[in-house]
Amino acid sequence: MAEANKLANGAPKSTSNRSTLPADSEFTEYMTSGWDLPELPLPPLSEVARAAARRREQLAARLPGETFVIPAGAPKVRANDTDYPYRAHSAFTWLTGWAHETVPESVLVFEADKPNEAKLYFRPAAPRTSREFYANPAIGEFWTGPRPTLAHIASELGISTYDLEELPEWASGEEIKPEVLRVSFRTTSCKR
Repeated sequence: MAEANKLANGAPKSTSNRSTLPADSEFTEYMTSGWDLPELPLPPLSEVARAAARRREQLAARLPGETFVIPAGAPKVRANDTDYPYRAHSAFTWLTGWAHETVPESVLVFEADKPNEAKLYFRPAAPRTSREFYANPAIGEFWTGPRPTLAHIASELGISTYDLEELPEWASGEEIKPEVLRVSFRTTSCKR
């Protein structure tokens, strides 16, 4: 999925009012070393996840033969480089059970014929050795806080999880297959 807020090397786009980070090896070595990552136990399946699974089944029963692509949405810019507090789209939260801790730009994909085989794509925790971790204030965990692992969310929501980079092209682009139903955030309707 193309990211409009970063360059290929993980650094943020420069703006006229912000300096860029130093790119020398000493700075990079300093920023990418010495991080202690705690081993957290996997959470049990949440009650809301069970309810979300029932909701996916109910929706699938009403629209047989469809493939659903439900994006969580992206943060909205308030002013310059300041975003409003992030809130996932209600349809995404209703169908996943993932609410206030949702990773922006996550996408739920499932087929009506197999609603219990839903796939959740999101940007997982960045390795501490990557520039994304510290160089991108929009998504870097150094700035925004830790992101969950794929295994953590799979355990909590009971949904198969994948890196956002693995999202199929047909589910992320403007050209969506005719049998795909995608929630549109520009209007209150869905589009095919």
